[in-house]
Amino acid sequence: MKDTRLPALPALSARYLRYVMAFGVTLAVGLAPLLGGRQIRLPGFVAFLDFFPISMQRWLVPFAAFVMAMPAIAVQFYATEIVAKRHLRGVFRIGLGVMAGMLLLLCSLYTLFTLQVSIPGTSRLATYVIAAAPRTDCACGKISIEQCVGDKVSLNPVEVEGCFPSEAVRLRKLLLAVTYLFFMSGFGTVIGSLILREEVERRRPPKERLPRIEEM
Repeated sequence: MKDTRLPALPALSARYLRYVMAFGVTLAVGLAPLLGGRQIRLPGFVAFLDFFPISMQRWLVPFAAFVMAMPAIAVQFYATEIVAKRHLRGVFRIGLGVMAGMLLLLCSLYTLFTLQVSIPGTSRLATYVIAAAPRTDCACGKISIEQCVGDKVSLNPVEVEGCFPSEAVRLRKLLLAVTYLFFMSGFGTVIGSLILREEVERRRPPKERLPRIEEM
């Protein structure tokens, strides 16, 4: 019988494969509850991506997973290096600043660029990215888009977004996506700097104690 088994990888290539699978797959699976989307939902917890349109969630989840993998790879690399605390403080401040700034920007862009409509018969909301003004050939006519969706225009995202200039909708999706990815990058950087700081403290040799002078 013909042997169909694949030859084993050399030691370094096997380690490379293990690292690729760990940072590219295992980490992404572990982050699934945080990243959100339709894959995993935890009771009482709502991820940022759950507020985004479903069409954006499908491609933002893998992008966000790789963005979060980059700080994890950096932590693994620098864990054996001698990193000064002042450098870690600088990285932490930068990450925290990016995180706070992108969070405020994301809230602002989300408020300006999205529309939420109640789905009849449920307590759920459908989210759409819209432009400032609808097209003249939109079925809504002079009715506001909030009142029109679900009545003259179905809840289908293609029909709702079709009421607005496609270039404007794509640009707004891009701005929302990039802002979200920068926010997640800042979050990962902050967590990574915390881990490196703990590692530096763990490897620090114990301070030599001064001998006690007994009183005469």
